[in-house]
Amino acid sequence: MITVVCDESKMKVLLEQCDKCPKLKNIVKIGPAVTDEEKEAGEKVGVRVTCFKELEVSRGIVTN
Repeated sequence: MITVVCDESKMKVLLEQCDKCPKLKNIVKIGPAVTDEEKEAGEKVGVRVTCFKELEVSRGIVTN
């Protein structure tokens, strides 16, 4: 699985267990914006962390 969509609590677990999911490259967080700490945690394990709202805006689905 390359991309997983989850909430904040599951995201923390995924990042902690990332070594068991070698194909995981992206986590899309549902809920509040991704914090700098969350982005850094993802970078440390080679996973890009973004929030669902960012995807909606970047794809033109929702405008600010």
